[in-house]
Amino acid sequence: MLTPAHDTELREKWKGFYERAFQGEAFDVEESYYNRSTDQFTYTVVSFFPIKEDGGRVSGIACFGKDVTELKKAGR
Repeated sequence: MLTPAHDTELREKWKGFYERAFQGEAFDVEESYYNRSTDQFTYTVVSFFPIKEDGGRVSGIACFGKDVTELKKAGR
């Protein structure tokens, strides 16, 4: 969940992802974050899926994240 403590650029980027999903698009994005406690980057694939009602109207978003750091390290 993004809060006001997150910077504006990050909030706007994620807002765009959710807007795409609310338009009915299912998609994946790859994100990387620097983890200060491990002094390494963490790589994540985030999948967005619109949840549609019987009439086709998008009523919600399912969002799942998967850590793919080890796959990245292995060159996959």
